[in-house]
Amino acid sequence: MRKWLRCVAVIDLPRTLTTLLGTFGPLCERCLAHHAWMTLSLVAATLDDLRQTPAIRTERALCPRCGQFTQTFWLAETHEEGYGESR
Repeated sequence: MRKWLRCVAVIDLPRTLTTLLGTFGPLCERCLAHHAWMTLSLVAATLDDLRQTPAIRTERALCPRCGQFTQTFWLAETHEEGYGESR
């Protein structure tokens, strides 16, 4: 019996992370890495780039997936929200 290894080719990691945030809501780096099947360091580097845009918001809060109090990320719904006080 063969076991198939699930391979995921991610060409556009920023798009993958924003899609995950749109689907699951606020998540921490670890949960994003888990759902994207990527290393934590790769996700962290991509989030650093995404935080420069008004589309991604950050806040220290409980991650709804893992329950850890940590920095969470979510999509801003409006342009004004993207430039809010959490920057």
